[in-house]
Amino acid sequence: MSQKKQQKSFLESISEELLSKYGRLDTILTHAPSKGTYHEKILRDVIRNYLPSTFSTGEGFIINKKSEVSSQLDVLIVDNFDPRSFGYKDNDFYIASDIAVTCFGEVKSYCKKNEFVTSFHNLVKAKSLLCEPQARATSFVFCYDAYASAETFCKWVDFASEKISTNQDYRIWHYPDYVFCLKKNVTLERREVEGGFQYLHATAKNKKSNIIQLKIIQDLIQCVTDGCSRVRLLQGFKNIDN
Repeated sequence: MSQKKQQKSFLESISEELLSKYGRLDTILTHAPSKGTYHEKILRDVIRNYLPSTFSTGEGFIINKKSEVSSQLDVLIVDNFDPRSFGYKDNDFYIASDIAVTCFGEVKSYCKKNEFVTSFHNLVKAKSLLCEPQARATSFVFCYDAYASAETFCKWVDFASEKISTNQDYRIWHYPDYVFCLKKNVTLERREVEGGFQYLHATAKNKKSNIIQLKIIQDLIQCVTDGCSRVRLLQGFKNIDN
């Protein structure tokens, strides 16, 4: 079997696992907070199983040396190497030092516009709390589904960005690196352009194709590993070339 086919099979298995667990719980529970909590756990488990034990995957808050604290984050990935990594740790709940945070994200089940904008802004504010270089950590919004079409969902990203684009306290790297909506087949990546940034949207010509869902999983893993790799490079570790 070729490496390309192996990679596709791996990505497909993760995508199918997420959608299967998402759908299974959705048919049983009607209590929205319980469903949301479990959906967050599903995604954290996928990320945790992918990362080495030198990184912890949980939920919680980021705190910096000024004692500024972020909003609660659904996914929080922390480097275990530094003894100052955690101000507090209880199983999968963390209050993590900004110096050790590598990646963080917000997770939504059935996302509405106001919820999305709030999550987007929470990530921007959380990134602004990090110590320099602030661009070392990555962040993402992951929605399983949304009360909107794929086209409308993409407009939410522009709306959320425009709401804070005039605030000079925020920089390009403060904005989420990726935005996903799994069931709507949306993956958006932040890219710098002349004079600012924009979110690039990947599309598939064949609407029946699962290629975008596979790209969502690939981009999610890329987002997580980018943050982890940047911290290691700052610590003096070199990436191993294939």
